[in-house]
Amino acid sequence: MVGREGKHRTKPRGAAPERPGTGLSPAAAESRLRAMDDAFDGFIYICSRDYRIEYMNKRLIERTGRDATGEFCYRVLHERDEVCPWCINDRVFAGETVRWEIQSPKDRRWYSIINTPVRNPDGTLSKQALIRDITDTKRTESDLKHALDRLEHEVEVRTAELQMKNRRLLEEIADRKRAEEALAASEERYRSLIDNIGIGISLISPEMRILELNRQMRTWYPAIDAAEKPVCHRVFNDPPREEICSWCPTVLTLRDGQVHESVTETPSGDGVRNFRIVSSPVLDRDGRVTAAIEMVDDVTEHVRAQQAIAESEARYRAIFETTGTATMIVEEDTTISMVNAEFEKQSGFTKAEVEGKRRWTEFVYGDDLEQMLAFHARRRVDPDSVPRSYEIRFRDRSGRVRNVTMTVSMIPGTRKSVASLVDITARKQSEERLKESERFLTDVIDFLPDATFVIDADGRVIAWNRAMEDMTGVPAGEMIGKGDYEYAMPFYGERRPILIDLALKPDSRYEGTYVSTERQGTVLVGEAYMPALKGGQRYFHGTASILRDSSGNVVGAIESIRDITERRRMEEALRKREEELEHKSRNLEEMNTALRVLLKHREEDKSELEERILSNVKKLVVPYLEKLRKSRLSPEQASYVEILDDHLQDILSPFLRNLGTRHLNLTPKEIQVASLIREGKTSKEIADVLGVSARAVDFHRDNIRIKLGIKNKKANLRSFLLSTF
Repeated sequence: MVGREGKHRTKPRGAAPERPGTGLSPAAAESRLRAMDDAFDGFIYICSRDYRIEYMNKRLIERTGRDATGEFCYRVLHERDEVCPWCINDRVFAGETVRWEIQSPKDRRWYSIINTPVRNPDGTLSKQALIRDITDTKRTESDLKHALDRLEHEVEVRTAELQMKNRRLLEEIADRKRAEEALAASEERYRSLIDNIGIGISLISPEMRILELNRQMRTWYPAIDAAEKPVCHRVFNDPPREEICSWCPTVLTLRDGQVHESVTETPSGDGVRNFRIVSSPVLDRDGRVTAAIEMVDDVTEHVRAQQAIAESEARYRAIFETTGTATMIVEEDTTISMVNAEFEKQSGFTKAEVEGKRRWTEFVYGDDLEQMLAFHARRRVDPDSVPRSYEIRFRDRSGRVRNVTMTVSMIPGTRKSVASLVDITARKQSEERLKESERFLTDVIDFLPDATFVIDADGRVIAWNRAMEDMTGVPAGEMIGKGDYEYAMPFYGERRPILIDLALKPDSRYEGTYVSTERQGTVLVGEAYMPALKGGQRYFHGTASILRDSSGNVVGAIESIRDITERRRMEEALRKREEELEHKSRNLEEMNTALRVLLKHREEDKSELEERILSNVKKLVVPYLEKLRKSRLSPEQASYVEILDDHLQDILSPFLRNLGTRHLNLTPKEIQVASLIREGKTSKEIADVLGVSARAVDFHRDNIRIKLGIKNKKANLRSFLLSTF
C-alpha cells in the first residue's frame, strides 16, 4: 500500500482481519482504518516485543520527520541508545492495558499514553501506543494549584497576625496583673476572661445585613438568627439603632474595598461593650466588593484594664507601648532579661532558657552583629545618634534565618533598652513574587495575539508587544520609553491623540476622526482607517481601557488593535449583494401585482361570459322551448322536447351553480326563479315557463327574499337581484 508520502506502507500488524459478513473489501476496510487513524488527534505507533517499530501514523511520521518502521522505538521517539527506564513493555506483553502520563525528557512536554496488547494474525503480540499531548492541561492544573497555594498562604498570614495580637494582649494583661498588687483581687477574673477569649466572625452584606455568624458571635448574641438576614446595627445594639454606627469600620470597607479597624462602644442593656473590629473586603472576580468579613474581639475588659493601669510603672508601659511583635528587654551587657511569648515563638527558646542566660548577640546572623554592637554602645551615650529601627537577619534555635525589622528604645531612667522584632520574611518574599508577577505579565502582553501596547500616566510607552512590532514595523526597543504621541506615528504619520489617549481624556475632535467609537465605562472601542501604516491602507478595530492601581488612581492605559480590513471588504460585498437582492425583490413584487390584476380581470370576464350565455339561452332558447311544449305535439315529439330541456339544463347547470354560490346557496329552482325575475317576468309568466303554479312561484320568491336578507323590507326584489347578480 502506498501512503501519502509516496512510500510503500504495510498494513499494521495489529489491524484486525475483515470479518465475514461485513461486506467490505480489504481496500475498503483499510480505507476505514486509515480514516480512523487520521481522525485521531495524537500519535499512534505499534512495536514488537524487541522494541522495533512496526507501524507509525501520519502525525507521528510528521513529528519525527521520517517513517521509522523497523527501527527501535526508544531511538526514534527519545533519541536514546538503550531501552527507556520507564518502559512498560513487560506489563503490556503480559496482556495488561496500561494508561499513564509522562513528561518527555526530549521536549519537556507532557503526554497521556494508552498502551494495549495487539494480537497479530500469526498469533504473536505487539504493543500499540496511543499518545496525546496534554501539556496545556497540565499547565492549567499547575496554575490553579499555584493560585490555591497563594490563597492559603494569605489566609495563614492573616490568621497568624490575629493570633499574634491575641497572644500579645493575653501576655500584656497577665504581666500587668502580676506587676500591680493593687489589682490582685481582679487578676483571677481577668485571667479567666483571657484564657477563654475567642474571635467572633460575621459576614455583612452591602445592605448592612448579617449573612453569617460564627460560634463565638452566636454565643455573644444568642437571640440573632442569621438566616433572617437582620440589619446589623439594629440587632447588635441594645437598644437597637436605626442608623449606621458612627465608628463602624465595615461601612468603610464596603465603600472603598480596604481593610479598616476600630474599637466600638456598643450599647448593651444598661452598659457599653467594647469590641475591636477588623473589617476585610470580600471581592468577586471583577474586584467588586460583594460583602465584608468582620473579625471581632471583645476588648471590654482590656479597655478597663488599660484605664486601671494607666499610671503603672514606666518600664512596663515603655515595653508594651513600643512592642510590635516579639519583644525583649536588654541589659547594658547585652544579656536578655525579659522576653514575651511571641519572642519564644520566633526564637524557639522558652523564657526560662533565655531570660538572664542568653545574650541578644546570639540571635544576630552574619556581619550584622558588628554594626549592632556599635549601635548598642552609642545608644546608651546618645540615643538620638543611632537609628531606632533597622533590618537585621535573625537566627532561631533551629538555625533558620529570617529577615526582621528591629525597633529599639531606651527605658527612661535606666541603662536598659526594649527591642521589638517584626518578621518581614513574608514581605520580602511577596516583593520578590511581585517582581516575578510583573515579569510574567510583561511576557503575557508580549505574546498576546492582538497588537497591544501600554502607556503610563505621563503618556510614555511601557509595553510594545511582538504583534505590535509586526503590525507597525517598529521594534519595541525603539518605542519603549517614548512619549509625546510617538506611538501614533506608525499609524497616522503624525503625532496626535489616538484611541488610548481618548480613553484617558475624551476629545470629540479626535473621536470624530474614527469611523465609529463607543464608550463602555472606562473602556473605549473604535474602528479607524489607517492611511500611513506599513503594508498599505488598512481598517483596524481598537479597544482601549484605563489602568488603575489598588487605590483607584489612574496609572496608565492599554490598547489592543486588530486588523479588520478583510472583514470590512466582506461587509461591503455583502451590502452590495443585499442591494441587488432588494432591487430584484421590488421587481418581483411589481410582477406579482400585474399578475393579480390580470387574474382579477380574467375572473371578471369569465363571470360576465357565464351570465351572458345564461341570459341569451333564457331569452333566445327557453321561450321557444316552452311554446313547443304547449303546442300540439305527438308523444314522440313531446319526448324529444323533454330530452332537449334536460340536456339544456345540464349545459347551464355549471353556470347556475356558480351563480348560486355567489348568492347565498340558492337552490336550483330558486336560481331559475331569480333569473326570470331579473328578466322582468311576472309570477304567472314564471309559472308558465317553469310549468308550476303561481303559488309555488310566490313561495320561491319569499325564500329568495329571506336568503337575500330583504324579507319585510321595502326593497324591490328585481332591483336587488339586478344589483347583486
